[in-house]
Amino acid sequence: MSTDNDKMALDNYNRQGVVKNIGQFQRHSTFWYSDGSIVIRIESVPQVDDKTIYNVHITMLQKLSEIFNSLITIPDGKEKNDPTREGTEAYPLFLPGTTVSEFDDLLQWIYRAEWQALGNDDIERERICTHLMKLAHKWEIPVATDYAVKVLDGIPLPPSRRIQLGGRFSINKWINSGVADIFTSRVTQLQEVDVQAMGWPVYMILAAAPGSLAPLMTPMLLSKKKSTALTSSRHARKAAGRTRSGDPREVRALCTGSHDGAAGGGTNRVQRQTAGGRARSLCQIQIL
Repeated sequence: MSTDNDKMALDNYNRQGVVKNIGQFQRHSTFWYSDGSIVIRIESVPQVDDKTIYNVHITMLQKLSEIFNSLITIPDGKEKNDPTREGTEAYPLFLPGTTVSEFDDLLQWIYRAEWQALGNDDIERERICTHLMKLAHKWEIPVATDYAVKVLDGIPLPPSRRIQLGGRFSINKWINSGVADIFTSRVTQLQEVDVQAMGWPVYMILAAAPGSLAPLMTPMLLSKKKSTALTSSRHARKAAGRTRSGDPREVRALCTGSHDGAAGGGTNRVQRQTAGGRARSLCQIQIL
């Protein structure tokens, strides 16, 4: 569960000690509210995120996600005014596993109703909504997921991208429609980027199915680079050998980690045990 993972990550960080702000952190130009109740910093990427900190309203986060109720608490009484407590500008609360760009997009969605129009640039809308879905999945914010799904439903995403996002965020209808589009010849040629998006194991399941899909795969199967990759992915070929129909339920089960075709546990890399006893990834869906 993402709840347990986030708690563990935050607990591990806290055991290492809180980082004091001695001027190395910069206030966010937009999301620094004078009446904010919690100062947050997120994972810093050198030369990209610039060690940004936010002063936001904890109630805005807590009303959307139960996770924030357990991860973030504001003490009462004397402790509330303690300048050394975590969550102040001197000692910002660290939320790991998130970038400035992702957190900016989430806060834009939370605070700015007019932003929901998102403009007409499909690439930008896809980027923003993918950020929303990642954090909504991580912190269990279903209303943000619903919003992002609605927006992305209006964008003509390639079938491979729908399969990728559907597996990553357990959106079964995207997996179903992506597979259906491939098998009804709405796709004339699968490119390398499509295979990378779906992941080799999913690709192998589709390639193993009889019918119209096989010719689409032939050029890449003849590629030396791809042949090498396929040879090294024995677990993927074994999975494909057991699945001949190309049934969307098989793809969905592989992507989400469920054996009955239902939505899985929300992991982006489904781990299975190989014959040698080592955990191997069966769904190499890319993290953007």
